Amino acid sequence: MFRLTRIASMHRTQTIKFEGKLLGPWVDEVSKVCAADADPSSRMNLVLSALTFVAAAGELLLRDLIARGVEVVACSSYVAENLVQEAYLQAYKHFDGFHGESGRPWLLAVVGKTCRTWPKRNRAGRKV
Repeated sequence: MFRLTRIASMHRTQTIKFEGKLLGPWVDEVSKVCAADADPSSRMNLVLSALTFVAAAGELLLRDLIARGVEVVACSSYVAENLVQEAYLQAYKHFDGFHGESGRPWLLAVVGKTCRTWPKRNRAGRKV
């Protein structure tokens, strides 16, 4: 089940809330709705806090929307899980840079940097 709700516009900003599972035919529907609402003189925000699942096609659509300047103003545990996975991948890649006895401060630094840089990397269309 999937639900798309338009939230009242304010200051030339359109906000759309997604709820449920973004998969199958809903991906095409969301793409059409976002394309129809795309106005170069206004902004579009997405509220993803109620998403429970995103299929691969839905993830590609979200990445494309973000790359086109759509802003995610609230995210779900789905995005949080992606951040955790990315942080561990970064830690694994740069493990040779770890020096010391306690890995906790180093890992927390990697997590912090991942969370700070994720929106910029995601806007550029890079995979998480």
